[in-house]
Amino acid sequence: MTTTNAAEARPAPATPDLTLCELGPSPIAGVESHAPFCLKVHRALKLAGLRYTSRHAENPAAHRLNPTGQVPILLVGARAVTDSTAIVHEIDRLRPGVLDRGLDARGQAEACAGARVTSRMPFRWRFSPAGKTRTLPASSRASTTDTS
Repeated sequence: MTTTNAAEARPAPATPDLTLCELGPSPIAGVESHAPFCLKVHRALKLAGLRYTSRHAENPAAHRLNPTGQVPILLVGARAVTDSTAIVHEIDRLRPGVLDRGLDARGQAEACAGARVTSRMPFRWRFSPAGKTRTLPASSRASTTDTS
C-alpha cells in the first residue's frame, strides 16, 4: 500500500499570463533591456523560471497602464503591477522562495536592504557637452555641474 501526501496530490496552481511592458529592446546582444529597472524584472522573471512576453514602446506613457507613465509594468493576467520592486515581490508570490533560494538569513537581509536602497534612490541621465552620460542621484541634481 502506498500513501500520497495531500500536497503532492494537488496540481500546481496555474501561473497567469505574464506580459512585461517596457521600453524598446536593447541594442546590445544578450542584454534584455537598456533600462535598469526593466532589466531587474527580466532577470527576476528568468531566475524564477516564469514564462512571459514583452511589449515594447518607445515612450513609456504609450503603455497607458501606469498613471506615472513609467516602466516597467508587469501584467499578471489583466492586473497591472507597477514599480520594479513591487513586481519582484509579485514574482516571489508566484514562485515563493525561488528568488532567495540558497541565501542564509544574512544574505536575505542584505538582498532586502540593497533592494530598498536602490528603489528609493531616483536617478536621471545627465548628458555632458562631450557626449558622455552619467547617472546622478536626485540629491545632487541641483548642486552638481558637469566640468568634463
